[in-house]
Amino acid sequence: MPDYGFDTASTVTNSLASSAVGQFGNGFWIRYFSPSPAANVLNSSKANAQAEVAAMFNNGARHVSVVSEPSQSRLGTSGSTGTSYGTADATTLINSIKNVISWLGLSIPTDGLYCYLGLEAENPLAGAYWNAWATYINEYEYGGEAPFYAGLYCSPPAAPPNCSTIAAAPAAAYCYGVWSSEPEPCAGCTASFGTIGWDADNCSGFDTYMWQYSEKGSCLSVCGETIRANVDVDEAAIDLNALDTMFYFNSAL
Repeated sequence: MPDYGFDTASTVTNSLASSAVGQFGNGFWIRYFSPSPAANVLNSSKANAQAEVAAMFNNGARHVSVVSEPSQSRLGTSGSTGTSYGTADATTLINSIKNVISWLGLSIPTDGLYCYLGLEAENPLAGAYWNAWATYINEYEYGGEAPFYAGLYCSPPAAPPNCSTIAAAPAAAYCYGVWSSEPEPCAGCTASFGTIGWDADNCSGFDTYMWQYSEKGSCLSVCGETIRANVDVDEAAIDLNALDTMFYFNSAL
């Protein structure tokens, strides 16, 4: 399998998957799980989860990863309220993941399941929120183990705190992997898989597992593209075996 793939806030249908693969190539998917108020979530129902994975599988994919993007105002909340929000949102995410595991009969990935918290570039990330969210993810016991790992989707060079917040976190709230949204070269807007070399921005001291190098919105507004499958395009770090941190499926389930 290629170490390239797609993320989308839309429901993955056969039409969407076929369009994405036809334009860029075949790869993994990253899908939203609750809480994500601005996105269609994979875990909305058993029927939806089955249909989305079938569409992925029928178009060549064998891996799906997890991102959750709670209301962004909650992520910047400090103090006891931020702690409460972080714990509540992590609880919702874990429950949504457990439902999908049950519905689809999925196994925990080889290196554990990396769970990304979505932080948009214009927003801050408060230590109280992150510490509560990541600690809950990292310490949650499932099947006699703690198989879930906190990760952060962010723009590493963004001005609001993000990299500095995870750098100051206690060990229990360690960030195991960063999914970088920068840079976004216009060359990536229509490039087929394998033609864009790894150039992700980093949070110093943390491994960058994935790079969103082609975002539909930027391709349309900044780079002038007009025809585009409704997906963002990502590259996974080969040297970190990033595919081993995603769910694997060997049938349409």
